[in-house]
Amino acid sequence: MKVLLVNGSPRMEGNTYVALNEFAQQLAENGIQSELVWIGTKPVRGCIACNSCHDNRCVFNDDITNSIIAKMEECDGLVIGSTGLLRTASRTGMLSAATYDVCR
Repeated sequence: MKVLLVNGSPRMEGNTYVALNEFAQQLAENGIQSELVWIGTKPVRGCIACNSCHDNRCVFNDDITNSIIAKMEECDGLVIGSTGLLRTASRTGMLSAATYDVCR
């Protein structure tokens, strides 16, 4: 079993990383593999409802969404960590919307 952990914080090793890293340690203690991916300040385009994701591929090739979709396809679980800066979710929310059909 493998779980993908997505860090949507712009801070590489901030509080979201600390929380996800603790999660990864608990998974490891239970014999579950995990991979941590940091979105950071990389661009993530918003969804334009083109339905390209129904083919497990985002129409935009200039951001990291497709590489994360590929990692999601190899995993059995997904954990998304997002900051609460300015009382809004980070770009992780957009990424999760763009990859919704992969998870179903």
